[in-house]
Amino acid sequence: VDELTEQIGSCSGIDKLIKKREFQFLDLVFDVLVPE
Repeated sequence: VDELTEQIGSCSGIDKLIKKREFQFLDLVFDVLVPE
């Protein structure tokens, strides 16, 4: 059970990391397309 919980935890952690990087990438694109 502990191993399964760790796998789920690491998967969600990776998912959050990917979403965070996607958000940072979109933020960078907006900065380029819409200069303030």
